Amino acid sequence: MSLLDVFLAEATDPITVSLSIAAGILCRKWWHVLVASLAIVMLSETLLFVVRPNHKFNPAVFSVAALVPFTVVSLMVAIKKYRARHDVKSY
Repeated sequence: MSLLDVFLAEATDPITVSLSIAAGILCRKWWHVLVASLAIVMLSETLLFVVRPNHKFNPAVFSVAALVPFTVVSLMVAIKKYRARHDVKSY
């Protein structure tokens, strides 16, 4: 499995995406983004170990998988900061 396949698999995983969106809504500081994305990826790896006991930990796959929640959470925090700065009101 190539690293691009890992990235695409994580990007299409509804659990990872929904947890990333929720974390992005709850994060207030930029360092929360790192903590939240690492927590989401560790939860994903834990679920892989539960489902497939013969799953081997690969640090390269772990770091590429961490890019997806990091990107989504960062995007959510940036949108929140933009809305707060420009005082965009929803109707």
